[in-house]
Amino acid sequence: MSDIRVVFRRKLWRVINTYRTEDFLRGLIAGITVGVVALPLAMAFAIASGLKPEAGIYTAIVAGVVISALGGSRVQIGGPAGAFIAIVYGIEMKYGIDGLIISTILSGAVLFLLGAVKRGAASRTA
Repeated sequence: MSDIRVVFRRKLWRVINTYRTEDFLRGLIAGITVGVVALPLAMAFAIASGLKPEAGIYTAIVAGVVISALGGSRVQIGGPAGAFIAIVYGIEMKYGIDGLIISTILSGAVLFLLGAVKRGAASRTA
């Protein structure tokens, strides 16, 4: 498992060593553009799931930071996926917000486990 951390560290440090002011400005503009689309969408998903809009905003911010810190590409954008609203709504209605949080944590743990045992490709949909 320590090999996984080293791979992430190498990519992160490689980007930091070549990062320039121009890259920051481009990233800032891209972040604002994505935020204009992603934050209202995340709020809509939260409302559709029976939660307050703030839950969507917090989720989008935390997910954005995690994706940025652990992502494998400098040009990849992560955001809310509309197809999952039916799943999220169903879990929240049947099991409540606690069940939704637990299912989210468990699904993340399964993804990390698949990656740790070199079976990450099993999680691909296409």
